[in-house]
Amino acid sequence: MCLARTGRKSLYAATVAVALIAVAGVIALYTPGPNVVSAEVYSNEVGFIKVDTADDGAVLASVPLILLGDSPHYGLNNLAGDDLGEIGAMLAADLTGSTTSTGADKVICYDGATYRMAWLYDDGVDVLWLEGAVPTTLAVQPGQAFWLLTGAAHTVTFLGEVRADETVQIVLEPGYNMISWPYPTTLILQLSSLHDDGAYGATVSTDADCILAYDPVSGYTRHWLYDDGVNVAWLQGASPSGLLFEPGQGYWYFRQPAQGQFTWTCVKPAS
Repeated sequence: MCLARTGRKSLYAATVAVALIAVAGVIALYTPGPNVVSAEVYSNEVGFIKVDTADDGAVLASVPLILLGDSPHYGLNNLAGDDLGEIGAMLAADLTGSTTSTGADKVICYDGATYRMAWLYDDGVDVLWLEGAVPTTLAVQPGQAFWLLTGAAHTVTFLGEVRADETVQIVLEPGYNMISWPYPTTLILQLSSLHDDGAYGATVSTDADCILAYDPVSGYTRHWLYDDGVNVAWLQGASPSGLLFEPGQGYWYFRQPAQGQFTWTCVKPAS
């Protein structure tokens, strides 16, 4: 097996110290090799998102940025499977690897039918994300969430550009979907376009579409769409929901199976 060199791991350990940077500027990035710095020009706002993981637990996470230098597939490994991808390198810089899956931190994705889990192989020389005993092809798409399963508390830093796309479309299939807000801003659920785009409401919570937000300490909260044909609101229990879609966090969206799929069109907030 050809495993990745640790060059990229050190690259992102150095890079994450960069704070929210100016619009359309030049940013100095460390590149593999001792004390080598290169300057690259990016046309959009550049900044970082920090995600805190759980101490021996799981968090639902997401990446609401265009990762610098990333390939479009957003894989944990590169397309060849012999080196870390950009998102995989950023995760590896802050998480714990091991030579066995039981001792390593993990990324878990769900495609609507099955879970896939990748673990961080690190023997002190070689680093790669494995699925079982082979390099994983797992990728995290814009608007998708994933589990970070860690043995200790970490702070993971994602560095990238604010996406220039005016809209991002997220297809929500019947059943459970792992979703996120694809921009590095906060969105109030009540002000989202989910209802207008096709979310299904009802007068009974079990008949309506719902969103599950997870906290590693307190567990899940459930937010469902009330719709009596006149009044429409997202509720938590019988009270108005105060849920915020936070950058870097993930959520479950449950689509009522009888309603079919719909597309949520996320509109970029005005800057």
